[in-house]
Amino acid sequence: MVAVVVLALSVSTLSGCKTDDERAYSIDTGDMSLDEGLELYGLGMPDCPVQKLRYALVGMWGGHDFYLRFSTDAACMNSFLDINDLVDIGEAASAEPFPHGHPKLSDVGWTFREGVSYRMHHPRDFGGRDLVAVIDSGVDPQVVSIYGFPV
Repeated sequence: MVAVVVLALSVSTLSGCKTDDERAYSIDTGDMSLDEGLELYGLGMPDCPVQKLRYALVGMWGGHDFYLRFSTDAACMNSFLDINDLVDIGEAASAEPFPHGHPKLSDVGWTFREGVSYRMHHPRDFGGRDLVAVIDSGVDPQVVSIYGFPV
C-alpha cells in the first residue's frame, strides 16, 4: 500500500501535475497555476481584498486562453485597472459583452444581464497576448470578467 502511494506521488511529481486549486474552473487544463497565468498575461493583482476569485487556463495549440473573474469594491477595482494599465475602450450593453465571442463562457458559468451597461477595458500595450476585461459596476461589489487569448 505504501509503495503504491509513493509511486503515485512520484509519477505526479515527474509529470508536472499541479495540485488542485479550488478556485479553478473545471475547464482548466491544470498545466499552469493562477500565478503563472497572471504572469503570462502581464497582470498583477491589487493589494486589496478580492472575493469570489475563479480562473481557468485552457491550453491549446497556440498557447493558453485565460479566464479570470472576481469581485471587489470600486476603489480596489480602480487599483486593479491602474496597476495593469487597462484603458476603457467603451460600453457593452448586451448579454454577450465580449467583442470576440467565444464558446467557453457557458463552460465557466459566466452570465451577463440583458440591458445592463458594462465597461470594457483593454491593455494599453500588449505583447503577443490580448485580453478584454468587462466590468459590471452596477453591482456592489463590482465584478470583473477577463478573457485573455494569444494573438
